Amino acid sequence: FALAGEARASRERRGSTASSLGAAMPAEMRAACLSATKTFEVRRVPRPEPGPGEVRVAVTACGICGSDLHLLGTGFFAPGATPGHEAAGVVDALGPGVTSCETGARVAV
Repeated sequence: FALAGEARASRERRGSTASSLGAAMPAEMRAACLSATKTFEVRRVPRPEPGPGEVRVAVTACGICGSDLHLLGTGFFAPGATPGHEAAGVVDALGPGVTSCETGARVAV
């Protein structure tokens, strides 16, 4: 997680820590959304609240999975979808019933 570590170090230099992430979070976030076959655009989308048994992760580093790239031309993803599952970040919110994780925990998805 070298990139996540670099991002964390950068936040620490700016005076932001993992425990303060949730407090300053805007209502929207940026997401790479599929706008057409094999075409992505970065959009502002509502920041989701975690549901029961879920956590929300403030992503500090991400990648694009080769499987996702392979599926782009197949119609598997509908326009507007935000594919992806290769990310690392910090848990910034817990949904009801979550007991196995804490806010501020560093995670990989």
